[in-house]
Amino acid sequence: MPQNIDDIHAIVVWLHGMGEEPMTMLDVAMTSRLCEMGVGSVALKAPMQHFSRITGEVVDAWFDQEIDHLEVSGGAEVEDAAGRVDDYINFLIKKTGNVRIVVAGFSQGAALALFELVRHPDKFLGALLYSPYKIGDNLFFPRHDFKQRQPTDLVKPRVWIGYGLNDWVIPARWSYSLATELRNSGFSVVTRHYLGGHVPFSGAQEDIRNFLRSLLL
Repeated sequence: MPQNIDDIHAIVVWLHGMGEEPMTMLDVAMTSRLCEMGVGSVALKAPMQHFSRITGEVVDAWFDQEIDHLEVSGGAEVEDAAGRVDDYINFLIKKTGNVRIVVAGFSQGAALALFELVRHPDKFLGALLYSPYKIGDNLFFPRHDFKQRQPTDLVKPRVWIGYGLNDWVIPARWSYSLATELRNSGFSVVTRHYLGGHVPFSGAQEDIRNFLRSLLL
């Protein structure tokens, strides 16, 4: 965090991927030099333990999921995880006096960040999603009617989506599809691709800074 609360222009709430640690997300914030921009960072820790079919280890997770069927990850655990994030976001808004908030996540954390963004667009300035995916029937984007004039106070948050072209866990085509669906629902979306695989925000540090700078203008 910037040392003086008056210098905080926004706070990014980071949600790590399955098997990752909160510090992984804070490393992204530090290497992106967000503090220099007056942007603070908070990384939340996933609440449950999940047996990973990738590593064979028990790892931190936001909700249970089947690696072969990410899109059908389910119901009550997602709602519970989202409720925990909601509670913290509400606390943060109250504590900081309505400071602007950006939600960010990687992989499973990005799926949950997306879930939060669509449910509560009024709470967020924007979103940073790396290797995101949509959580089955729990998330629905209504098609935006571009002919209908939207009030200025209903402008939706801007979304940044990054993905690795060599990601073997979350295919790049999922990001294309997701970006299209979000745009059809009235969100402004920026997409960026990188040469790496399934690595949190790999190569995206400068693009993160540029996106956040554009939000704060």
